[in-house]
Amino acid sequence: MFFGARPYVSYATDSGDMNALPAIYLLSPAILFSSMMAIYRGYYEGLRNMYPTAFSEVVEALFKLIMGLAGAYLIIQNGLNEYAASGTVYGIPVESAEYAKAATLPYAAAGAIFGVTVGSVFGFAFLWLYHKRNGDGITREMLVASPRPYPMKQTIQRLVRTAIPVALGALAVNLSSLVDTTFVQRRLRDIMSIQPEVLLQEYSGLLSEVVIQTDRVPTFLFGCYGNATTLFMLVPAITQAFGVSALPNVTTAWTTGDPKKSKIASKPSCVLSQ
Repeated sequence: MFFGARPYVSYATDSGDMNALPAIYLLSPAILFSSMMAIYRGYYEGLRNMYPTAFSEVVEALFKLIMGLAGAYLIIQNGLNEYAASGTVYGIPVESAEYAKAATLPYAAAGAIFGVTVGSVFGFAFLWLYHKRNGDGITREMLVASPRPYPMKQTIQRLVRTAIPVALGALAVNLSSLVDTTFVQRRLRDIMSIQPEVLLQEYSGLLSEVVIQTDRVPTFLFGCYGNATTLFMLVPAITQAFGVSALPNVTTAWTTGDPKKSKIASKPSCVLSQ
């Protein structure tokens, strides 16, 4: 993600606009820490313990909120103070206070995105400390009485066979977002280069003069679309939490061949999803 950021942004925007680069650079470390969080969360959820997941998500969200808002605010204020003192924003001359504020936004977005990375770091740190302090609840007696485990080689093979379809499913979802991010902006830019009056008339009153003059109409409109998508996905995000919490019970009932328990265990999640 870090090393592919520049060619990706260049292709997605098709304009030489590199404003998104700082945000992508600062977001890339979150992939590592989010993956490590997923290991701990999945392990505890499989043991029917949702507390570590819940607590770590609260910790993660708090640091996202605090660090993201603080970073964005401080970056904007610093840029505006620089403009007031020298007429530049982070070394770049600007024409007016309105343009100065617009010039700070790419850096402010990077500051806000950095909150995501910091949140993932602290979320992982919480889970790591929780595991060190509390363990997983499996006692030595339980281990002694448990069935003989598969050999390491066979365990790895089973994990890989399980992980590949899960990863491909996640990849399909992310590819659809990638297609949206890349091609929608390019098509909007094509319209702006061929018939700009179509978009300007359609969104008259919503596009500021700064957005138009700085050639940011495609990114501005795609950002509005992204906000709408986030709001639309609120309900699935909430119902998914109930599905995750029900999954271990459903799995247990299924593997023990008890369809009645399986139906009861899955009913709350199904109702909420509907």
